[in-house]
Amino acid sequence: MIKYDCIDSSSIHPPLYLHHFGDHSAARKTRISWFCKHCSQISVTLQLGSPSQQWHQLQMLSIDLRFRHSLQYLQVLPSAQHVVTTGQESSTGGAPSVSKTWLQDWEEISTRKSGEFYDKKENITDRIYQATRAFNAGRAWPKTDRYKRVREQWDQFQLYTGVLNIIPAHKPVQDSMALTEDDGFEDDDSGFPETLPFVSTDEQEGTTDIHESAGKVEDPAPVQSQKEIDYLRQQLKDRHMNRLNEFLIDPKKGVQVYLSSYMRKQGFHYVDENLSLIPTLTRFYIKFLLKDEVFSVKSESEIIASFNQALAIVEIAQTELPLTSQISRCLPWHDMFSGGCEELFKVDNLNVHVPTWANQSNHNLALDVVDGQIDINSTAAATIASTPDSEEQEAEDDIVTPTIEHDLNERSVQESDASPSVSSFSATWGSDQDTLEIATDDVRKWDVGFDKGDTGASAGWGVIDSADISWGEDDLDTWEIPPPTTLLPILGPTALPLTHTSGVIEWSMRRIRSIVHPDAAAAATTQVSVISTSDGPSAEAVEVSLHACLSKVVMEPWIDWETQDEDGDTASPQIKANSRGLVVVYDEGQGVLYENDSDIRSNAFAVNDDGNTAQSPPVPHDPLKHSIVLLIEPENAQLLRVGMGLGATWIQIARQSDLRSELEVKDMETTGVVKAPSEACLDESNVVGERFWYLSNLLVVLPSYHIPSPY
Repeated sequence: MIKYDCIDSSSIHPPLYLHHFGDHSAARKTRISWFCKHCSQISVTLQLGSPSQQWHQLQMLSIDLRFRHSLQYLQVLPSAQHVVTTGQESSTGGAPSVSKTWLQDWEEISTRKSGEFYDKKENITDRIYQATRAFNAGRAWPKTDRYKRVREQWDQFQLYTGVLNIIPAHKPVQDSMALTEDDGFEDDDSGFPETLPFVSTDEQEGTTDIHESAGKVEDPAPVQSQKEIDYLRQQLKDRHMNRLNEFLIDPKKGVQVYLSSYMRKQGFHYVDENLSLIPTLTRFYIKFLLKDEVFSVKSESEIIASFNQALAIVEIAQTELPLTSQISRCLPWHDMFSGGCEELFKVDNLNVHVPTWANQSNHNLALDVVDGQIDINSTAAATIASTPDSEEQEAEDDIVTPTIEHDLNERSVQESDASPSVSSFSATWGSDQDTLEIATDDVRKWDVGFDKGDTGASAGWGVIDSADISWGEDDLDTWEIPPPTTLLPILGPTALPLTHTSGVIEWSMRRIRSIVHPDAAAAATTQVSVISTSDGPSAEAVEVSLHACLSKVVMEPWIDWETQDEDGDTASPQIKANSRGLVVVYDEGQGVLYENDSDIRSNAFAVNDDGNTAQSPPVPHDPLKHSIVLLIEPENAQLLRVGMGLGATWIQIARQSDLRSELEVKDMETTGVVKAPSEACLDESNVVGERFWYLSNLLVVLPSYHIPSPY
């Protein structure tokens, strides 16, 4: 059934071309109906496969209708909403209808040629332009708001390849000046700016955000004459032509860049729909070029082979691009092992003592620590470090509107006599010495009374009685802090807190080399190892238990995943300031960054092999060469694919025996004498057991085919 609205009932109807997607030699009855709002329904029943019917060479059946209607070719009319049905009629006398989505329609169209003739003697770029026009005209583009990104993302691909050119409307300076001259009339437009800023108003809070850069459209470069305009336009066309030629030289690389680093830089990957839409559009276009035989098999076989390789990249992208979003949402937030280690080791809360070799930027902070102005064991240190200076604070105070001040006066925290949560804030947020008494009449500062445990007005964030609270009646009664993530559900009772601690901490991009899932045989070995331990908790037995119930992901360094830009080196591995353990030290500019002299401090924690220990600590970790073994839950490991890249903070699960205590390191830093690692520490044969890692903060997820963008 083909539903169509009559455009002009007075015009003469041309022959209708009906697509037949099956084998036209098979005899089937098909009823075709047209619905017109100007006249009654027109129905025609025909026998497909009849010798008397005239078939077009493009598998289209020609039917002459003796009615006056303006119907267009269904093949090239995107606005036509048609439903084609074939087969047996339903019990009500009509044929069963099956609606087609735009994706299904495109899949059917991709199985046949468009009918375009390509002269292989013409320039290859001209044939690409011709094929792109046929591709755009030969399919129905969805018009609804739900699918508006289809055409938008397709235009982005055309801009990337150089097929689509957007030429700015240049205007000579003298013409612009003539338009601004006084023509004898006065226009009172002095009250309006030339460019209106984008204003976002929040009516509830009464705040107004003005983005000066938003809403502005950059004018084309000023020109002096029409000749200069022609020159600039030709220059732009040449640039797009060069872009197209570069794409045709190596289509595989062009598609590889577009589906990886280019779409990341453009921000396309932030919309989940684009992760499946972009490779789908690319696949349709490449298959169209190959199906239509745009390229010469004899003289352009390398280009054809490269496009076939690009199709293989697209197939991988259709799987891995959606996975990048799923992995970002899952790791580490929904990985119980990563969250449990984060809660256990509390790496972010490690006290980073400033040594005597601190650089000049940290010199003032070091003096404050020595003088006692900052207590690094209290949360007040973090508060002072994150407090803006007076100028910044004044600027922020100026932003506070009367509505916000009113809200701060109106809102208070409702206290409950039966709940001890008020007094618990004192132990969590700092000691009594760190608590500041602030006047209640200053609406820009918090009224602190948590340490007193009062239930009256002085215990809240303001002086308003709890009965006047405007946040709802049951909000505070039902609100509670979620329980911290623990390792008990996956490891059970474990000695991990007694045998291990956080070691080397590194931020880097690493590629998945292999994935090993837990083995049941290893679990049986774990029980034997734990039972046979007699001298207290065994670190090796704990590591075996981790191997038995968690998936191991071997991650190798991925150094050239991104090129350095003008903003600085953000792609090189970095040893974090709170790292502890042996690391290889590289000179500046050799590919490794060290945060706050972490190269010296991290190595200071390593235990020297003085002959009294049963085994040496691990060999120095090399961020540029060494692979690491990441532990995650098996369910989350199912999302990972070999070759994909993860840019994250990696934290080593070191043995307690691998590291010195914090007190020993502080003593060495105070005296300025740091013991260098011994020769035995560099021998890998002395290391017993395997050091695992966990993931702390995932920032970037890359597909396996990712390469840096040259643009």
